Amino acid sequence: MSSVDCVAFSPDGKTIANDSFRGNIYLWDVQTKRHKKTISGSTAWTNDLAFSPDGKTLASGSREGIHLWDLDTETPRISPIERRVDAACLAFSPDGKTIASGGGMERIQLWDAHTGKHKQTLTPPLTVPGQLRHIDDINSIAFSPDGKTIVSGSPDGTIRLWDVGTASCKVTFRGHSKPVKCVAFSPDGNTIVSGGGDSEIRLWNTATGELKLTLFGHTLRVMSVAFSPGGNTLASGGWEGNIHLWDLETGKHKKTFRGHTSLVNSVAFSPDGKMFVSGSLDCSVLLWDLAPSISQNRQ
Repeated sequence: MSSVDCVAFSPDGKTIANDSFRGNIYLWDVQTKRHKKTISGSTAWTNDLAFSPDGKTLASGSREGIHLWDLDTETPRISPIERRVDAACLAFSPDGKTIASGGGMERIQLWDAHTGKHKQTLTPPLTVPGQLRHIDDINSIAFSPDGKTIVSGSPDGTIRLWDVGTASCKVTFRGHSKPVKCVAFSPDGNTIVSGGGDSEIRLWNTATGELKLTLFGHTLRVMSVAFSPGGNTLASGGWEGNIHLWDLETGKHKKTFRGHTSLVNSVAFSPDGKMFVSGSLDCSVLLWDLAPSISQNRQ
């Protein structure tokens, strides 16, 4: 296995997916901890992965565009979506009908998840004066739980909240002194979390854009953040190779998980919140058991 940039749990919690720089996608059985399938077909380095809400489709983003894989047949559902799009990050809408992608050209694109057709561009072009927009690439995006808004993080140091209906920027969050590497919505949609190159994790009020809390614990870049399904715990992976768990009710650090020998690119909780998975530059995927004791399984 090569460097792991992204990991994802299937909605039923039975499968973990991770990428490979060779374009392969590996699927793992959570119960047996064994390899299930390898999906091949893309030749480009995979930047991001996302399961559809019904668990039948896996989306992968790369410089080749977006591939939609049928998990029953392990074949593309449709031709790659817009090969000219560098999909550095992607997300399914909660209803599974739309895929959002971000990357170069400072734009967020919306695609029909069934036909692959382009639906909308959220970010106004550079030629439109006076519009709120990112001025650098987009590193991370996420849909709100109700599907009406999208949050994006950029190397320009800002987090922006977009209204899907009007294609306009509603709120801009400022505070990171270095690039924003990752963003996520809380399960109730009231909070946005961001992690940056400044080693800080910031939690924001979605409605007002006000900073609610800053978490300190990482010594280098924060590469990935994930809320637990209940929304009371946050996991964060960093450049130093550690994963931190945070109690969001108290704002205090709960535990540090050590096992990777290089930076942690991606973390994701299982749907029941009892486990989380991490992927690293050290070419490993680690599965962590949160209750009753902590264990790890190298795959």
